[in-house]
Amino acid sequence: MNKRKFKIGELYRVGLDSFGDRMTETGNVIRIKAIEYIDNKKMVRYQTVKPNGGDSMFYIYSDFANCLKKISSDIDREIQITFHDKTTVAKMKEYGKVVRVGTSKCCSDDTYSAYIGALLALARIYFPNASCDNKEIRFFDTKINPKEKSEYRCDKQFSHSDINKAIYNLISRYDIADTWVAESLNNFGIALHEELKNMKESK
Repeated sequence: MNKRKFKIGELYRVGLDSFGDRMTETGNVIRIKAIEYIDNKKMVRYQTVKPNGGDSMFYIYSDFANCLKKISSDIDREIQITFHDKTTVAKMKEYGKVVRVGTSKCCSDDTYSAYIGALLALARIYFPNASCDNKEIRFFDTKINPKEKSEYRCDKQFSHSDINKAIYNLISRYDIADTWVAESLNNFGIALHEELKNMKESK
């Protein structure tokens, strides 16, 4: 059995076992956190980052170590937002394949906002239960009071391509190893609005 070399911070995808069978963790993405010696054995501590999980350890000569496939921290990912009348669709693609979809439909009685539509559709990629109603907008357990909505109406200032670019910038900045770091943003709506403003000022 070959000895693998692991470095702190590296990302790996858990593959199949030596017989070509799936294991409990097959498909997970892990990050190497520490190299430790326990009872004179070289052990590797790791965190499961997809799906979000706790820490665990493996022995460098184990079958688990041999099934790990190193991946880049820069996963080939694209977020695509499309606008169809009063429906906004957000698609997450990895290596050209659609892996998640979020949809936002504006009620017929409401005024359509491309910005709010894009924001809600994007939210539903990561949090399918993100909701919007006449009284309040909820994103990631945050609320925007209806009286404050005017601050977030960007559809007349920014084009659809601007919104797409701002979302791309935020994803690139806050997405780490296929895990959306929602806790990094106190309010995603405010973050997107700030990104759009910064883009406008830099033009």
